[in-house]
Amino acid sequence: MEDTTSKFRKIKLWLNSIFFLHLIAFIAVNAFLAFINFRTWPQELWFLWTTASWGMGLFIHLGLNLLVLYIIKNTQSHDTADKS
Repeated sequence: MEDTTSKFRKIKLWLNSIFFLHLIAFIAVNAFLAFINFRTWPQELWFLWTTASWGMGLFIHLGLNLLVLYIIKNTQSHDTADKS
Protein backbone atom coordinates (compact mmCIF):
# COMPACT_ATOMS: atom_id res chain seq x y z
CA MET A 1 0.00 0.00 0.00
CA GLU A 2 2.75 2.46 0.92
CA ASP A 3 4.66 1.67 -2.24
CA THR A 4 1.75 2.55 -4.53
CA THR A 5 1.03 5.69 -2.52
CA SER A 6 4.62 6.86 -2.83
CA LYS A 7 4.59 6.10 -6.57
CA PHE A 8 1.37 8.12 -6.93
CA ARG A 9 2.92 11.03 -5.04
CA LYS A 10 6.03 10.94 -7.25
CA ILE A 11 3.92 10.92 -10.42
CA LYS A 12 1.73 13.73 -9.08
CA LEU A 13 4.79 15.80 -8.15
CA TRP A 14 6.35 15.23 -11.58
CA LEU A 15 3.13 16.13 -13.45
CA ASN A 16 2.62 19.25 -11.34
CA SER A 17 6.24 20.32 -11.81
CA ILE A 18 6.03 20.00 -15.59
CA PHE A 19 2.72 21.89 -15.65
CA PHE A 20 4.04 24.75 -13.53
CA LEU A 21 7.13 25.02 -15.74
CA HIS A 22 4.77 25.28 -18.70
CA LEU A 23 2.74 27.92 -16.85
CA ILE A 24 5.84 29.97 -15.96
CA ALA A 25 7.02 29.85 -19.59
CA PHE A 26 3.54 30.89 -20.74
CA ILE A 27 3.49 33.91 -18.43
CA ALA A 28 7.06 34.99 -19.16
CA VAL A 29 6.90 34.66 -22.95
CA ASN A 30 3.48 36.27 -23.28
CA ALA A 31 4.48 39.16 -21.00
CA PHE A 32 7.53 39.69 -23.21
CA LEU A 33 5.39 39.54 -26.36
CA ALA A 34 2.95 42.04 -24.86
CA PHE A 35 5.85 44.35 -24.06
CA ILE A 36 7.13 44.09 -27.64
CA ASN A 37 3.63 44.64 -29.00
CA PHE A 38 3.01 47.78 -26.93
CA ARG A 39 6.44 49.21 -27.73
CA THR A 40 6.34 48.66 -31.48
CA TRP A 41 2.73 48.71 -32.65
CA PRO A 42 0.20 49.49 -29.88
CA GLN A 43 -2.70 50.02 -32.29
CA GLU A 44 -2.88 46.30 -33.08
CA LEU A 45 -2.92 43.81 -30.20
CA TRP A 46 -1.41 40.83 -32.01
CA PHE A 47 0.05 39.28 -28.84
CA LEU A 48 -3.49 38.25 -27.83
CA TRP A 49 -3.48 35.66 -30.63
CA THR A 50 -0.43 33.90 -29.23
CA THR A 51 -1.73 34.20 -25.68
CA ALA A 52 -5.10 32.69 -26.62
CA SER A 53 -3.58 29.89 -28.69
CA TRP A 54 -0.99 28.95 -26.10
CA GLY A 55 -3.64 29.34 -23.37
CA MET A 56 -5.72 26.63 -25.05
CA GLY A 57 -2.68 24.35 -25.07
CA LEU A 58 -2.07 25.11 -21.40
CA PHE A 59 -5.71 24.33 -20.60
CA ILE A 60 -5.42 21.00 -22.46
CA HIS A 61 -2.21 20.25 -20.55
CA LEU A 62 -4.03 20.88 -17.25
CA GLY A 63 -6.93 18.68 -18.31
CA LEU A 64 -4.65 15.82 -19.31
CA ASN A 65 -2.76 16.07 -16.02
CA LEU A 66 -6.01 15.87 -14.06
CA LEU A 67 -7.21 12.96 -16.20
CA VAL A 68 -3.99 10.99 -15.68
CA LEU A 69 -4.09 11.60 -11.93
CA TYR A 70 -7.77 10.56 -11.81
CA ILE A 71 -7.06 7.36 -13.73
CA ILE A 72 -4.07 6.47 -11.56
CA LYS A 73 -5.99 7.20 -8.36
CA ASN A 74 -8.95 5.03 -9.46
CA THR A 75 -6.66 2.23 -10.60
CA GLN A 76 -4.87 2.38 -7.27
CA SER A 77 -8.14 2.24 -5.29
CA HIS A 78 -9.40 -0.71 -7.42
CA ASP A 79 -6.12 -2.57 -6.88
CA THR A 80 -6.33 -2.15 -3.09
CA ALA A 81 -10.01 -3.19 -3.12
CA ASP A 82 -9.14 -6.37 -5.06
CA LYS A 83 -6.42 -7.31 -2.55
CA SER A 84 -8.79 -7.00 0.41
